[in-house]
Amino acid sequence: MCRRMLMIATGLLTLVVVLLVLSRSAPRGAASVALLGITNGPTGQRLAVLAFTNAGSLGVAGFPHSVDYKLADAWLTQQPVPAVVVVDVAAQWGTPVVLRPHESRVVAVRYPTNATWRFRIRYHEQRRGVPGAYARLTDFAHRLFTRSEHTSFTGESYLRETLEIPH
Repeated sequence: MCRRMLMIATGLLTLVVVLLVLSRSAPRGAASVALLGITNGPTGQRLAVLAFTNAGSLGVAGFPHSVDYKLADAWLTQQPVPAVVVVDVAAQWGTPVVLRPHESRVVAVRYPTNATWRFRIRYHEQRRGVPGAYARLTDFAHRLFTRSEHTSFTGESYLRETLEIPH
C-alpha cells in the first residue's frame, strides 16, 4: 500500500513539474525579419534578401503580410505580397514558414525601386501551458493516424517589419 502511494505521489509530482515547465514564461514575440541584402533573381529582377528569425523558445509559423511604401506622411500597404521567392528550398510561402526555436529562414521578395519601403510578416507562436500541451498531444495524434505533418500555432499573434529601406 505504501509503495502504491509513493508511486502515485511521484507521478503527480512529475505531472506538476511537466506542466510548470510547459507553462513557464518565455520571451514573447521574439521573432524578427531583417534585410540581408539586394540581389538579382534568375530572370534578372531585383530581389531583397530577408531573414525571418525566431529568437524565442517557442515554435512560430509566419506568413508574409505586406510590402509597405512610404508616402509623404503615411505608409501605403500592399497586400498580398507581390512575387515572394523562396531562397531556402525547404520553405514554402504558399503555406506558413514554420521555425523551431532559434531557427531562421532566408527568403527573397520583389521590392519597389522608386520608394522607401518595408516588409512585414505576421506570425503565430505555439500555445503554452496546458492548452499548449493539449495542442501538441492533438498534433501527435494527427500525425500518428494520418501520417502527415501537422503543428498547431494558435498562440499569440505578432506583426514584425524590417527597418525602413530607402530606394
